[in-house]
Amino acid sequence: AAAGGALAHLGDPRGADALRRVLRAWRSDGRGYAVATVGALRLTSLADEVARLADRPRGVDPDTLRVALSQLAPLSAAARTALERLAPGSPSSAPDPRSTLP
Repeated sequence: AAAGGALAHLGDPRGADALRRVLRAWRSDGRGYAVATVGALRLTSLADEVARLADRPRGVDPDTLRVALSQLAPLSAAARTALERLAPGSPSSAPDPRSTLP
């Protein structure tokens, strides 16, 4: 993820490809860093990938996801919609009912 972020920062298209692989990977290692990097660099080519994580964060810290989506929202309709789904009080932001089981 770090190498992808560095390449993307330099404008190399291989950086976005590397970040995309981390965002889609089965393992969550580095996914939070990739989400933060996509938001910070405002990589609109990956906004849909980050927006998909709003429904199933897959190991990404919710606050990191919110920040990244808020950075992408002015540039991406998908990010705006995903950010609205994460807003307090929205059905997708409700706690998992299984977490209240004894």
